[in-house]
This record gives sequence, C-alpha cells and structure tokens, in this order.
Amino acid sequence: WGGQAISVYEIWRRDRAICHLCERYCPLEEASRDHVKPRFDGGRTTWENIKLAHRECNSRRGHMPVKEYVKWWEDKMAERDKKREQG
Repeated sequence: WGGQAISVYEIWRRDRAICHLCERYCPLEEASRDHVKPRFDGGRTTWENIKLAHRECNSRRGHMPVKEYVKWWEDKMAERDKKREQG
C-alpha cells in the first residue's frame, strides 16, 4: 500500500479548495487526491506527494507528468479562448 491514510477532505482543507492542476476552486463534491509522483512510478500516499485535484482534472492527467499536463491544459484553454474571440 505504501502510504498514510489521508482523506480527500483533509487535502481539500490543506490546499484551500484549489485544484493544483487547473488552479481553480474545487468544490468538495468534485475533489480527489492526486499523486504528484504517480503510484505506478513509485509515488507514495504521503502528505508531500498528495495534492487536491478535480476528479475530472485528475482523470484527464492520467500518467502525464504534472508540468506536461499543466502546459497541455493552458494550451487547450488558450485555443478555446481564441475560438470564442473569433466568434
């Protein structure tokens, strides 16, 4: 198992309800624990390795490194905004 018992609520409070992947408010009912270093890669369930993420963000990220995911998400949002501006 390799880790501590850490509830989503505890992470939600610690991280002030902000998703570390999209940096937006995350309602508790949409919250999940995200392993910064994935478990498949040896990441453990520890306070240092767990951050708050929307379930959707966490699922989209999959096994992608955090920096790679954040860059991908920023590009996707910029593309969306550009399409809105074009009308």
